Amino acid sequence: MSTGSYTLTRQRRRTIAITVDKDGGAQVRAPYQTPLAEIDAFVAEKTAWIEKQQARVAAGLTMDVVRGREVPLLPGDTMGALQKRHRAACLIRLKQRIPYFANLMGVTPADVYMSNARSFWGSCLGLTLRFSWRLDCADDAVFDYIVVHELAHIRMPNHSARFWAVVGGVLPDYAQRRKALRALQKVLMQRNLM
Repeated sequence: MSTGSYTLTRQRRRTIAITVDKDGGAQVRAPYQTPLAEIDAFVAEKTAWIEKQQARVAAGLTMDVVRGREVPLLPGDTMGALQKRHRAACLIRLKQRIPYFANLMGVTPADVYMSNARSFWGSCLGLTLRFSWRLDCADDAVFDYIVVHELAHIRMPNHSARFWAVVGGVLPDYAQRRKALRALQKVLMQRNLM
């Protein structure tokens, strides 16, 4: 439903939210019961913010999904440029976090590879770990969860209770981190990055 200078979607939610899509359009999500006048007033309040985001889109800028960095995208090769940047950044983060957690867990991976996988964040085969470059979109808590998850598979190549005990021994709050990971996955899917 289009209303004025924005597109309105009614949802089961408690608050009004505004985003600017890749074409520069303002997308508003609001609770079913919120009056249109209240939504219009909220959008009017946010006009300066909306215009700023639209200017970013026009300039070829996008926001990194979770970590909030501005990432310039190259016209005509946006996905390739994005992948290259995230792949390099993810590898740097992995080189910092894998040795830390591997030492803590008493495991030693043999090789670490980057992949373009859309269906998984990481995998472990024997002593070889693979991680999707999309993992770089995660904040540190979720990033560490995936690293610990895959390192735990070196000791326990399944998802048994013993496996989760290994993960929980390192990250007692792993359930919350896993929930945040699912939220990230939804965001990436909405942006056609997964």
